[in-house]
Amino acid sequence: MSGVWERLIRGVKQSLKAILGKTLVKEEVLRTVLSKAQGIANSRPLCPNSDDPRDMEPLTPNHLLLQRPAITLPPGKFDDADLYSRKSWRQSQILSDHFWKRWLHEYLPTLQQRQKWLTPQRNLAVGDLVLLVDEKLQRGHWLLGRVTKVFPGKDGLVRVAEVKTKNNVLKRPIQKLCFLEADE
Repeated sequence: MSGVWERLIRGVKQSLKAILGKTLVKEEVLRTVLSKAQGIANSRPLCPNSDDPRDMEPLTPNHLLLQRPAITLPPGKFDDADLYSRKSWRQSQILSDHFWKRWLHEYLPTLQQRQKWLTPQRNLAVGDLVLLVDEKLQRGHWLLGRVTKVFPGKDGLVRVAEVKTKNNVLKRPIQKLCFLEADE
C-alpha cells in the first residue's frame, strides 16, 4: 500500500524540516533545495546494475526515472557563513549540504539491522555487495564495494571486513558497512 515510498518521503520531509526549521528562505532557494533533495533521494543505490562482480555502478531510482544515472556537478566548498549570504545560490548549496549530512544520518541506519543478539544473524561473506558509510563523500555520491576478506572475532562473528571499491581496497568495521546483496 505504498508504504516504502511513503516512508522515504517522510524521511525527506523530516530532514528538510530539521535543516530549515523556521528559517525564511526565498522561493527560488527553496525550489533549489527541494530539487537537490529529490536528486539525493533518487540517487541512492538499490542493487547492482549488472551481474558482473567488477561493476561497481549501482542501479538507482534515477536509472528508472531518467533512463540514465543523474548527472551532478561536483559541489564547491561552502561553510555555514554562506547561509547568511546575499547570494541565493550559496544559500541553496549550503542547505543542500546540510540536507545531505542529515539524510545520511537518517537513511543509512534504516539499511543496517541493529537488533539484540537473541537470534543468529547472517554474517558478511566474501563476495557480498555493501554500501560503505563515509561522511566525507561529496554530496550525492555513494561508495559501493565487494567484500574480499572477512575477519571474525573470538566468537566467530564477523567484526571487520576488507572491501574492494572501484578505486582501492579498504578495511572497515561492519558498523560502517550496509549489506545490499549476497553473492550468488
